[in-house]
Amino acid sequence: MILSNATSAGADPKVLTEETKSLRGKAVGSLRMLVRRGGLDFEFATRYYDDPRGNIQLMCWTGQAIFYKYQTDCQAFVDGLVIQ
Repeated sequence: MILSNATSAGADPKVLTEETKSLRGKAVGSLRMLVRRGGLDFEFATRYYDDPRGNIQLMCWTGQAIFYKYQTDCQAFVDGLVIQ
């Protein structure tokens, strides 16, 4: 769904990493992708989760050139996902 949304917005996403992580006892998806849009490169870090009750996605993004400067803050943000 994440990649489909990016593509439908006219972007060409490239998956950098995709894995399942344990976050507060729940298995959540973890995706990092590079998206080029309007000649600019953006790096996205996401956490996503779904179950029969619905789904949720938490995303942090910034320009690729400065992503590593803010990577720790971005990871802390997406790792703050809480699923009840």
